[in-house]
Amino acid sequence: MSRTRNIIIVYILIVALLFSAAFYISNSPIRFFLSNISIGNERFTLPAAEHWGEMSFSNSLGFDVGRRNFTFVQNSGYTRFVFVHSEEEFLTENFRDNVIVVWPSIATHTRLNEINDWIRRNERQGDLNAFLLSYPLTVEDISGNWRNVRRFLRSIGDTANNEIRQRSVDANERIKSAELVNLLEAFEVAGIDISEYGLGFYIRFNQYNYFFARSSASRRLIIFELYDRLEEDVQKQLLVEIPRLMELYRADFREYEWRKARQQARQQ
Repeated sequence: MSRTRNIIIVYILIVALLFSAAFYISNSPIRFFLSNISIGNERFTLPAAEHWGEMSFSNSLGFDVGRRNFTFVQNSGYTRFVFVHSEEEFLTENFRDNVIVVWPSIATHTRLNEINDWIRRNERQGDLNAFLLSYPLTVEDISGNWRNVRRFLRSIGDTANNEIRQRSVDANERIKSAELVNLLEAFEVAGIDISEYGLGFYIRFNQYNYFFARSSASRRLIIFELYDRLEEDVQKQLLVEIPRLMELYRADFREYEWRKARQQARQQ
């Protein structure tokens, strides 16, 4: 695992730069970018945590800290949060132990794209003015001006939000499906039989999905144990070809490390 983590940390900077410069959701006229959005620091509250979940932000703990986990996380000593540009900033900067660090994921861009697409299709650009917002909404809006974005989304009603949510889920599943194809091909070329490790894949609605392992997190941990067996040049190439799966894996590993540290602290 250590070799994999070292390679991921080294090359994550390259991958993040590629996506900050060139991330583009197909079939959309809107191109998104990451710019200077480091926002410091605010009080950790349930509305903030729910907003991160709704917008699919990544965070330094690696798991959703919304309503189900909010009290648990708060009781763990987290009182503040800060938005940063991206994951590489979280990895390279120092933050206080009581701060949750939050940054936009690939799925955040997908969600933002679908929100802007809904606004455009329903000709609701003018409605944004009442919330001190303008079209199109940007990463800066959903981070630094998140309260007004949340108020706007509440104003358009459950039906619209459910539509946006489902279209985002579908778009993200298409991204992951395409990435799984790339990963499967790499395993096949390397002669790795995933069925020997309790994994399998099936096609549903023209999308690849994996099954057998107990949870999505454990599936990804197994998959990236196998990833570590690939040649180093293949691993480097896959970092560009499977960024969403890598993103999810890194979140799983952050959660694993966080929970392990908590358990060790309790035993001392």
